[in-house]
Amino acid sequence: MEREGLIDQLGLIRILHVDDEVSQSEFLRYFLPETNQDFIIDSVSDPTKALECIKETVYDCIISDFQMPKLNGIELAAMIRKKSDIPIILYTGQGSEEVAEAAFSVGIDDYLRKEMDPSHFQVLAKRIRQIVEKKRTDRLYRTVIEQTRDALSILVEKRVVFANQAMLNLLGLKDISEFGDKPFNFAVGDDRERGLERFDEVVRRDGDPGYHKYKLKKKTGEIIYVDVSTSPVTYNGKTGVLCLVRDISERERLEAEKRESQERLRSLVELAPDGIVTFDLRGVVTSVNSAFSHITGYDREEIIGKNFLRLKTLPRTEIKNYFMVFSKVLRGNIPPPFEFRYSTKKGKINWGEAHVGKINISGKTEFMAILRDISDRKLTAETDGLNISEEIKMDNNSVNDDLLISLGQLAYLIGNEIIEPISDVRKKISELSENQSEIDTVLPSIENSLDQALLFLEGFITRTDESLLIASEQDIMQIISDTVNKLEIPENSEITTRHVGEITAHINRTRLEEILSTLLARTIYIAEKNKQFEIISETTKKYVRVKIRTVSSDSNNLYDYNIVEKLVSDSEIIICNEEIQDLGGKLLFDSEENNNLTICLTLPTHTERKTDNELIEIDELSQIVQQN
Repeated sequence: MEREGLIDQLGLIRILHVDDEVSQSEFLRYFLPETNQDFIIDSVSDPTKALECIKETVYDCIISDFQMPKLNGIELAAMIRKKSDIPIILYTGQGSEEVAEAAFSVGIDDYLRKEMDPSHFQVLAKRIRQIVEKKRTDRLYRTVIEQTRDALSILVEKRVVFANQAMLNLLGLKDISEFGDKPFNFAVGDDRERGLERFDEVVRRDGDPGYHKYKLKKKTGEIIYVDVSTSPVTYNGKTGVLCLVRDISERERLEAEKRESQERLRSLVELAPDGIVTFDLRGVVTSVNSAFSHITGYDREEIIGKNFLRLKTLPRTEIKNYFMVFSKVLRGNIPPPFEFRYSTKKGKINWGEAHVGKINISGKTEFMAILRDISDRKLTAETDGLNISEEIKMDNNSVNDDLLISLGQLAYLIGNEIIEPISDVRKKISELSENQSEIDTVLPSIENSLDQALLFLEGFITRTDESLLIASEQDIMQIISDTVNKLEIPENSEITTRHVGEITAHINRTRLEEILSTLLARTIYIAEKNKQFEIISETTKKYVRVKIRTVSSDSNNLYDYNIVEKLVSDSEIIICNEEIQDLGGKLLFDSEENNNLTICLTLPTHTERKTDNELIEIDELSQIVQQN
């Protein structure tokens, strides 16, 4: 059978013709190139010289006459076969069955009788090309098999009948005889039976294809791991199994180290005294350790798979703060350690400290938070003479109001998050209208911006109940009075209050009390030489404004020219100002006549609600953005 397509069919074929009749050589050199221009023919009449020629030149084929002086064609072929596997054709006019049998017995590849018809040379040319291409193909296969880095072997009747050098090297063997009668004994333990079963499956041509992993012992006693791919082959008329073997010992070692490292890390995480939680880019919790469950009182099943905004561990008043941290993390801004409040399963509000970082899990970006309970530290700490209460208590009205306000702030923050990407979409669409040839460049940017906006919309806005976005009305004068009464005012100091405008406003009572308490306490502490203070409050539907002034009519009462600088740089004032800005408010400082100081706090109220028409317009705008 011809093997067309396996090797290059265009290569030149160099032929050595051996015949004591010169006329035969002339016929051959004339007619063969006529049938195939790839033939290059050298001729010799002395068979002994043919032996010298093949030492000096590489030939693809030898054509030899049978009856010649000194050596006949069969004797010449026998001598060549001792040193070379070059294809040989016995080409004679005095042949017989006995001659043909003797020729094939010494390794001659083909036998052909001479004829005088010129068309006969086409037959000879075809025979030459067939045996040369077969030899080239066989050499190519042998080269590939012997030089490949993969170990190859053939098993027939559960014995190894062929093994390349890579296979011998893999097992530390010198030659194929060292496989012995039981090659499967190189397998270790149960893998020996698995190998035998696999051999029978392949011979029956069934079973699972692909690679199978085995544990082998080399001749030296070293244990290695291999992947073996098997397929059925026919070898000398019998069904055998071709095995392609790859050493995966290094891969197994690395995977074992990886598993050990993962197990060690898992143990460290489980034994860590701090709570550890991981969550994905959508804010869904993917894992927690035992300490987290112990600190919060919640089982893993009650936490894993839920969005962090829906965790019962989050007090409703803290939703906004958690969202702000998460939105920063999504943008790649890892925040410094921060303090927060969390709720246990029993409903107790505790204090914690969190460290947040970015991690990679199987190619996916996730975030890890390490949480430490600091309730004891917070309960015993004293800051500038102000004691933190022994317990954090919340009445039902405060919780409800804070919930409403937090949800409103949450929606406000989400709106801020999507303004930038949607504005970017508008800008890119404008660019496209001016230059449509840039569509391939601009479209990916538009898609990315929409993905950012839709991520926040889908993940957070859909979880907000719009009926809970308005804070209840609060008595501003009462809030200020309660705040002043809770302060520890130094002896001989006096605080007076007065109010203008409306009495009540829709505002977060807890936040306002905390901010006023901090501003008053720090002002009294820093302006320690001044004993008189005035609080002036003003309320409208849109804002609540509170001024804190030092009162002195004596121009010689110079308490401190740098008091404004001290207040502005005070760490608690800085934190308080960040909170005010997050609420959409402003904090201003000024010095007046007689060196009096004025601190002006302005906070927006929460009275604005979207009408049904406005909500419809927003929904339509969202659909238009998605369509574009």
